[in-house]
Amino acid sequence: MSTTTSKSSSKYVDYDEYVDYQLERTRSEIKWNDVLTTIAGIATLVLSYLFLFTLLDHWFIAGGFSRSTRAWLLISVLVISAAWVVWKIVLPWWRKVHALFAARMIEEHVPGLKSNLLNLIDLEAAGRKPNASIMKAMEKRSAVELSRVDMEHVIDRRQLLRICYVLLAVVVLFCLYAVFSPKPISFLRPLTIANVPVATQSRIVEVTPGDAIVLARRTLPVSVVIRDKQPAHV
Repeated sequence: MSTTTSKSSSKYVDYDEYVDYQLERTRSEIKWNDVLTTIAGIATLVLSYLFLFTLLDHWFIAGGFSRSTRAWLLISVLVISAAWVVWKIVLPWWRKVHALFAARMIEEHVPGLKSNLLNLIDLEAAGRKPNASIMKAMEKRSAVELSRVDMEHVIDRRQLLRICYVLLAVVVLFCLYAVFSPKPISFLRPLTIANVPVATQSRIVEVTPGDAIVLARRTLPVSVVIRDKQPAHV
């Protein structure tokens, strides 16, 4: 009987069933690879935005970004992220990865197939099946070659890896900045439009006497406790 076995099971299956199983598995892996790539890309975008915003807000923009500029920047990041999700996840999720595309990806990583799998899928899709013995021979060759490889390595994950490397670099830079920066990092300014003051190197932690009523032409001594960097002029 025309059968083969998978590496994860001792049950015998027909050659065509095994080929169909591996194709379906590859199509599913392609979808999930796109999902992970999109998630990693959005995480990189958001973290890069936070890092660049913090850097510019601390040192390059006098007085920090205004409220309106912060709102536009935040809206832009949200719109880009949402559009990316719709384009790369939502819309493709409702479409089925074509069997020929999955077959071509497998062929690129399994040279022993020598276009045998592509021809098999193409014939089945076109409804032009050859002689039964030839069909069985093509199915057998495809199944045998597929059983010799780890299908996890068939999916092209180079783009996902590149994005992950960029994400890691941004995380490292952000961590280094958080450790060595004399100004504290706040996510409220880049992620909200709340009235949050810009970060400074000096922090006022106590003011004495606080709220007070002063008569005209009288003076009121005020003392302030400052932490971190002491300002040269008050």
